[in-house]
Amino acid sequence: RVVASGFPIVSIWRTNTHDDLVREIRPDLGGEAALVSRPALDVLVTPLSRGAARLIERLAQGETLGAAAQAAINDDPNLNFSDALALLFGAGAIIHVESKL
Repeated sequence: RVVASGFPIVSIWRTNTHDDLVREIRPDLGGEAALVSRPALDVLVTPLSRGAARLIERLAQGETLGAAAQAAINDDPNLNFSDALALLFGAGAIIHVESKL
């Protein structure tokens, strides 16, 4: 699942979960998005760029890879498409691939 917020949710989660000393995160730092997955029963929270979040949301809605990629690149011209796909596979978020030839 993609979780997006107008607040720095990934930074807040990270400091409260992983930092030895919880650091202050100012809410005015801006919004963040994350991919939340459970590849092996452990919750994995992976920060997402705006384009990667758009790509994943579109794929989850059933769009083709080409259409989802185009929407993501339109939203974020700096999207590194190969990194976004690697992130999905690395997070165990890909459960089915279908070819429509």
